[in-house]
Amino acid sequence: CQLRQAGPAAGEPGHGAAMSEWEEKDGGQGYTYFYNTVTGESSWETPAGFVPAGAAAVEPAPAAAAAEASVWEPKDDGQGGTYYYNTVTGESSWDMPADYVDPAAVAA
Repeated sequence: CQLRQAGPAAGEPGHGAAMSEWEEKDGGQGYTYFYNTVTGESSWETPAGFVPAGAAAVEPAPAAAAAEASVWEPKDDGQGGTYYYNTVTGESSWDMPADYVDPAAVAA
């Protein structure tokens, strides 16, 4: 089985092709190669950005994942101020943490 380069260089036809065009194939004797169904190219090396078939179906819904991923909760200090409480570490901060996800923004 003669294999060619995994993909065209910038400026060549097919450059930037979607990785969904690549399929993982059994090369025999325990070897795997990758085949591009559009260009006919094949490669022993995994193409950059290759996503195995079915992987997209496993991804969670973005809004739900973002809401669940935030470990910070805004809290009222009782005097009209807001601080942020980390439910995992117990840390608190007056400044909004960089990884804080506003549940209202996610639901919108």
